[in-house]
Amino acid sequence: MSIERLLIIGQTDLSAYVTQDGLNVKYTPVYDESSAFTAIDGNDVRDLLGYKVTISAVLEDITDTEASAMAETMLADTPYSVGFAFPDARTEQFETVSLSLEPICGTAENNYWSAAFVIVSRVIPLDSL
Repeated sequence: MSIERLLIIGQTDLSAYVTQDGLNVKYTPVYDESSAFTAIDGNDVRDLLGYKVTISAVLEDITDTEASAMAETMLADTPYSVGFAFPDARTEQFETVSLSLEPICGTAENNYWSAAFVIVSRVIPLDSL
């Protein structure tokens, strides 16, 4: 697996800002609750539809341009494309749960930002995993 492209939100490649502990990718199973039944052994059984992916990250020293592009993409009312590399490189549609941008320093030419966010994918069907 290549780690050159760890995180791309919309058209903005933020991979250079990902640190070892700054990115968390979590897969959560999504079940069809209408298919639930109790098996003869007493275990509850239901069909697995797919997974949702939750990505949380803290990125430091992002430039004005990248912070602006992130905000524009992540605060839109429509789902947006996110490329990520866990466990393999893939691109899915995500929605923003939370986004925080905080200025951390500035120069005459550029301001730098700290970004923290949580995003969640739509359900990824099993056949596309």
